[in-house]
Amino acid sequence: MRDIPKPHIRLHIIQDLKAEWNELSSTATNTRQQVATYLADQEALTDEKRYLQSSLSREGKRIIFGAHPKLLRSIHDLCTLDCDTTFKPVAGEMQIFEVNGWLVAINEAVTVMRLWMEVHDRAAYKTVWEEIQRLVLKLTKKQLKFKGLHKGGKILGLNSDMEAAPLLGFGDAFVATVDLEDVRSVVTGDSQELLSFVLRLCYSHLNRGIPKLLNHPRETRQRIFGLKYLKTREEVEVFNAWIITLADPQGVLKRWWEHKLMHRWLLRGIIQCLSNIPLQQWNTMEATTNLGEAQHAWNNDQTGTSMGVIESFKKYEELDIRRAEEIEARKTTAVSRNSRNEVTHRYASRTTRQTRMSENARRAHAVDSTVVCLQMELADMRRDLAAARDDAKLEDTLAELEGKLKLAKSSSSGRVRAPKAGATSTTPNVQAQPAGSPRPAVGATPALPTPTSSASPAPAAEGASDFAGARRASTRKRVQESSAVVSVSSNKRRKKLEDPLAGWVMVDPDTAEKFTGHEWVARYPEDRQIDRLDIRVYTQEG
Repeated sequence: MRDIPKPHIRLHIIQDLKAEWNELSSTATNTRQQVATYLADQEALTDEKRYLQSSLSREGKRIIFGAHPKLLRSIHDLCTLDCDTTFKPVAGEMQIFEVNGWLVAINEAVTVMRLWMEVHDRAAYKTVWEEIQRLVLKLTKKQLKFKGLHKGGKILGLNSDMEAAPLLGFGDAFVATVDLEDVRSVVTGDSQELLSFVLRLCYSHLNRGIPKLLNHPRETRQRIFGLKYLKTREEVEVFNAWIITLADPQGVLKRWWEHKLMHRWLLRGIIQCLSNIPLQQWNTMEATTNLGEAQHAWNNDQTGTSMGVIESFKKYEELDIRRAEEIEARKTTAVSRNSRNEVTHRYASRTTRQTRMSENARRAHAVDSTVVCLQMELADMRRDLAAARDDAKLEDTLAELEGKLKLAKSSSSGRVRAPKAGATSTTPNVQAQPAGSPRPAVGATPALPTPTSSASPAPAAEGASDFAGARRASTRKRVQESSAVVSVSSNKRRKKLEDPLAGWVMVDPDTAEKFTGHEWVARYPEDRQIDRLDIRVYTQEG
C-alpha cells in the first residue's frame, strides 16, 4: 500500500471509490449497449430464426423473452407448467425465469421458454404472463389454455413453490381470459380465487418452512406436517382450532400459521379439499417442484454458470435448437432415450420408493421403541440395584449389631472372660443411666441400638474391626452374586432384628452354665439394659 499522509487518507478513499464506481458504470453501460445491439440484430430476423422474441423495460429494468419457435409449440402438450427462477446461469443482476414441463410424447422434461429479468414484483410478473400469452399465440397459432380455466384446455395447472409474485401475477394476467361459465361465476375477477383452479404447491417447500418446535412432542409435529393430507373442510377447522392452542413462547408457530391464513391461495394449493381442482386431476399433478429443480441442473450442466449476458443468449439458443431437433427426431422415429420413462414407470418407481421409505421409517420407529424399552429396563435395573445396595447397608448394620451383642453380655460378678482369638470382638462400656432412673419390667426385651444410631458406632478394638470388615466383605459378595439371594438374606436379618435373642446360647463365666437368650433375660432381668451391661461372652448355636 502506498504511503499516504493521514489527513489525505479519506480523500484518497473517496477518489478510489469514485474510480471503481465509474468503471462499473462504464461496464454496465457497455453491457447495456451490447444487449441493445444484440436485440436489434434479433429483431431483424424472421420469426422462425429469431430466438430473443421480445423485450420490455420498466424504470430502466429489462425483461427479455427467449424461445425457439419449434420448442415453444410443445407448451400445449405439457402436463403442467413448472415455473421457477434460477440464479446461477448469469453473472450480475439478471436472473432467469424458466418455463418447464413434462412432455409425454418423449417422456422427458423440457424447457420451452426462458426470460432474463431484472425486476421481480407482482406487476412485473403480470406483464410477463401477458407477454407469454401473446408470444404463444403468435408463434404457435394457439391460445395458451388451462384445463381448469378454458374450454379445450389441456394443461392441468401450475406446479410451484410458495413465491407469491409469479403466482399472483399469473392470476392477474389470466383472470380476464377465463371462458368457462361456472368457473367465471366463482372467480368473479378475483385472481387469488382463480389460483384455486390451477395451482398445486410443492410439499417439500412447505415442510421446510414449518418451525422446528423442539419443545413439542413428536406427535404434535407429525400432526402439523400432516396438514396437507386433511380430507375435509371440517378437519381443517378442527386443525385451526387446535394449532392456536399450542404453546408458542416465541410466537414462531403463530406467525407461520397466520401467514398461511392471510394468503388465501396458500392453503388452497396445499390441501385438496380446499382446492377447486378435481381429485383425479389433483392426484395427476406433481406434489413437488423436483422437475423444475432437475431441469435447472440439467441446463446448467449443458451451458455452464456465471455466464455473461450475451454469452448466455448464444449458449441457450444453441441448446434450444439442438433440443428442438431431438424432440422432432424422437417424435418421428418413436425411439425414446429411456424406454422405461413413461408415466406408468415413473409412478411405479415412485410407489416403490415411497414404500421403501415407509418401511425404513417403520424399522427406524421399531428401533426407537426398542431403545426406549431398553432405557426403561435400565432405569428399573438401576432402581433394583439401589434397593439391593440399601439391603447390603442393612446387613452391614446388622452385622455390626451382632458383633456388639456378642461382647455386650456381663456376668453377675462383673468378671470378664477373654474373647476367643479372631472370633470375638470387644466394645467399651457406654455411660450408665442416671441414678434413680426406673428399671425395666421383668421379661422385657433388651433395648437394642436402632440402625440409625448404629450408623456411627463407637470405636471398636482391632479384632472387632477385622471381624466386622470380614462380615461386610462377605455381605457385599453375596449381594453382587444375586439380587434374589440378597432379598432372602435381608428377610432373615430383619427377623433377627425383630427377635435379637433368638438362636443364641449364653454362658455364665462363673458357673459355665448355658442359657438361651430368653432364659438369660428371665434369669438376670437387671442386665436387660445394654447401657448398664459390662462386657460379656456369648456363643451362637450351630
